Amino acid sequence: MVFPIRLIYHHVSGGSEIKAGFTVSSKNFPRAVDRNRIKRLCRESYRLQKRELESVVLKNESTLHLFLIYTGREIVSYKEMAGRIKQVLDKLVRLLNENHISNI
Repeated sequence: MVFPIRLIYHHVSGGSEIKAGFTVSSKNFPRAVDRNRIKRLCRESYRLQKRELESVVLKNESTLHLFLIYTGREIVSYKEMAGRIKQVLDKLVRLLNENHISNI
């Protein structure tokens, strides 16, 4: 977890695909327009930075399901969101590489 992003993932051997979902709490953001903006920022940040994650999943021949939860209470800028998503994805890539090495 890298504040304000929380990642839940499920990693299974076999296949070679990644599915990703994004959510923002209506408790923290009662207006749908705010929730949608944050989800757009998250999706775009993820889309531009998922290449390394895709290569790890293809190399390991595994299926990965991601669910990113925005837990903050303020709308952040795109630059900050991209940095947080990058940190989360880097941690996940590191974990997947460690698990693949230990499973050999």
